[in-house]
Amino acid sequence: MKSRGMLRRRVNRQLTRRWKTEQRIATLRDALQEQTQRLESVLTVAGETSQRLEQHSVGLEHVQQQALSGFHAQIENQLNPHREEIQRRSEALFEEINSKIAPHSKRPAARRFAQFDRQVQEIVVPHVNARRRGHAPSGRWTIAPGCGADDAAGSHPQLRG
Repeated sequence: MKSRGMLRRRVNRQLTRRWKTEQRIATLRDALQEQTQRLESVLTVAGETSQRLEQHSVGLEHVQQQALSGFHAQIENQLNPHREEIQRRSEALFEEINSKIAPHSKRPAARRFAQFDRQVQEIVVPHVNARRRGHAPSGRWTIAPGCGADDAAGSHPQLRG
């Protein structure tokens, strides 16, 4: 009988362990299902948020394009008067140089003047045209000290009065 009692206790211990193990497995399964449901809920919210962000991104891109177009228009409005002023100044400077050179023209001087005129046209006209097209480099055109129309006429022996 002793062996039967021992056998029963062993079987009871085995059954108790098995029952506890099944309880743990059931608890873990329930926790896993709960975590899975939470994860699915989070993924759903993340997907909805992603869609909203995509919609906002498209809207922001549209607003950015409108702002850039407006800014470009403002820049053009500001630059147009300056282009006209540069054109006016270059024409006035050209006329001033012509008026100082014209009284001193002789045949060799006339050839030099024609050559000078071509050189000025080759240099200035592309810049003026580029400015008109809006492709000119930024900044202002200036004449370096000692290189103005008065200085050119005063330093060139044939152009002195």
